[in-house]
Amino acid sequence: MIQGTLFDWNSVLTGTAVVAQPDRIVQGSTKRLRIAELGRLALVAGLIAAGAVLAVGFVVSRAAHHDLLATRATIHQAVVNDLVAQGLIPIDPANPQALTELDAAIRLRIVGGETMRVKLWSPEGEILYSDAAQLIGRRFDLDTDVSTALAGGTSVSVDDLAGAESITEQSLGLSLLEFYLPVVSGGEVVAAFEIYEHAGSFSNSLADIRNDVWTAVAIGLGALVVAFGSVAIRYARGHDYRRREAEHLLAEVLTAGDDERRRIVGALHDDIGQPLYRIQYGLEGCLRHLEKGAVASEINHLIAMVSDIDASLRSELRILHSGLVEGDGLEEALDRLARATRSEGGLEVEVTGGELPSLSGTAATALFRAAQEAVINARKHAQASRITIDLRQGSSTATITVSDNGRGWNGRMGIGLVTTRQRLAALDGSMLIERGRSKGTRVRLSVPITGRGLS
Repeated sequence: MIQGTLFDWNSVLTGTAVVAQPDRIVQGSTKRLRIAELGRLALVAGLIAAGAVLAVGFVVSRAAHHDLLATRATIHQAVVNDLVAQGLIPIDPANPQALTELDAAIRLRIVGGETMRVKLWSPEGEILYSDAAQLIGRRFDLDTDVSTALAGGTSVSVDDLAGAESITEQSLGLSLLEFYLPVVSGGEVVAAFEIYEHAGSFSNSLADIRNDVWTAVAIGLGALVVAFGSVAIRYARGHDYRRREAEHLLAEVLTAGDDERRRIVGALHDDIGQPLYRIQYGLEGCLRHLEKGAVASEINHLIAMVSDIDASLRSELRILHSGLVEGDGLEEALDRLARATRSEGGLEVEVTGGELPSLSGTAATALFRAAQEAVINARKHAQASRITIDLRQGSSTATITVSDNGRGWNGRMGIGLVTTRQRLAALDGSMLIERGRSKGTRVRLSVPITGRGLS
């Protein structure tokens, strides 16, 4: 006697159903309706796509910040290189004429406007030149940024003005951008050039770019909401229509169900798969405009994430598409279902038993759909890790038993199992659901091998 059941199949995407008897639960046989599942898949994919759009917004904002700084550093470096080409740098601090000429050139081309301070550092930590004359000739410990420039690199940061060498700038009370640039002469780094720049204009430019980026992101999210909302409405209307049709003619539902399955696969591919591709293409386009670095690495990571999302979508599409194809046998279709389930969910799925007799197309499709319903319920709602699909031929029936090691069935009835029962009953078949001895559930699906079930 089965006194209770566990196996929580509530809210099963294709439904659950039950008719109780003293020692068993008899189920009919029906066509699976997967609109609810597709609606959830569309919702999840929409949320993922929205997350990807938001991520792109953050990445582009960070990339804009990096590019603006890099552009300013490049401009300053070009001026420094030109001063070297004119012979103004390197400089002998003991030569007043050289200092005067360098000072005039720097004040003409660099100092003024947003540039607040300039320093020329020797490798020994001596300030060879500064527009603040009181700093010339003084020595300080080399910090990391100056050392980077002396090693041939470029450093850009927002300065906290905490060092002793920044004493003349501390009174300004401003947020300053700090550029450290290598001075290369004769193929060697001979000094480091330091530039302090007021950050106000930079901050304003960055704010404008961010406003543009997030406006575009908001428009993109709005488009996603509209797109997925229309998909949900289409699926909801289609679901109501198919339910009315199923009540009048079950035989036509089998054919209509397969047609609808193919349509949904195409819709998911076009409405979700293609936008994912466009997101990936856009990220790759951003990547082409960036130099190697942290931002490029992060965009590469996002590209990989979108690729993983696309792979997951394709995996779900394989599950949706797995079904009887004209020319395939029932055994081949079940093998394909097992492979797709293993690939999609990482479960152990085994098909056992021998060949079934040659069934009519309607009977074979009904059996397959019933088995597919049981497998998906076990995979998504029973928390099973192992599923067995067993094929047996009796004296008068062909039977498929789907067993799992999940948490058991709660006995509630949903549309998926109701439809399964009706479909099998239309062929004089049946569905029996039993709880396992320790845990799990067995779903036994049968159709006669004579009469309406035999081809």
